[in-house]
Amino acid sequence: MATSHAVQTTGGTTVVTTAETVVATIQIPALNLPLGADGVFIAGICNGLAGSGTTAITTRVRQGSLTGAQVGAGVSTPTTAGTGFTTAIAVLDTTTSYPTGNTYVVTVQQTNATGNATGVNATVLTTPANPMVG
Repeated sequence: MATSHAVQTTGGTTVVTTAETVVATIQIPALNLPLGADGVFIAGICNGLAGSGTTAITTRVRQGSLTGAQVGAGVSTPTTAGTGFTTAIAVLDTTTSYPTGNTYVVTVQQTNATGNATGVNATVLTTPANPMVG
């Protein structure tokens, strides 16, 4: 039986100009899955209000913390300064096994910003994955 975990932030994080900022943290407890799993699928959606000068929002997933290894590619979403934005990301971490217990962070970074992004919230889902080639 697969086990998924989810987290939703509602505090509205401030993303300072062009600094990569953690907007959600998800901690997966160690699990003993009967068939095991070869990796972790992480999907998230973020929304907020872009800061002045912002031309794009980049969303990333990292292992452990802001300084952890990036999982998959970041997603850059064109954005208009001072308007609401929504960005999504979905990545597969095949470098670690699901049952060992993992922590991931989702980050947001503005491009060309001269003002802070505000009210940034995220919803993140993780689930065990068995990657397939094809």
